[in-house]
Amino acid sequence: MHPTELALPRRSDSALRLRPSGPFRNRNQDISTQSPIPSFSHSLKSLSAILTTAEQQCADRDIDPNAMLGAWLFPDMANFTRNVQMACDAAKIPSARLSQTENPVHEDTETTFAELRGRIDRALDFVAAIPENAFEGAETREIVPPLLSTIEVI
Repeated sequence: MHPTELALPRRSDSALRLRPSGPFRNRNQDISTQSPIPSFSHSLKSLSAILTTAEQQCADRDIDPNAMLGAWLFPDMANFTRNVQMACDAAKIPSARLSQTENPVHEDTETTFAELRGRIDRALDFVAAIPENAFEGAETREIVPPLLSTIEVI
């Protein structure tokens, strides 16, 4: 080896494997079988806290709650209420599909902070009820979204 070449230590293949990170990591569990429930629960609880803060800000600053709930964060995004509904769906739909459980239908009819927190609570209750062993083998399951399952491929 020429002196200007950098000699890097060799690593075994297992040292290069992808591993989960963050506060919900189970160090003895492979990322492919890790349940998504802790991450979804954490996110939904944080969202509920944000709703509580927003509602308190409306009360403290004499802001119409409907103005806050209908606010668009950016022109090409949905309003605040719809973003909360989509966040709940983003937690329950993949959880249902990966665990092969029935996805509960939540109509998008919420118009108040209390109703949105209720939706978050229903989503939390659903994901919490899924046993961790329901995700075993999820990394090998074929997940076909309902819309795609109705399209005929020629």
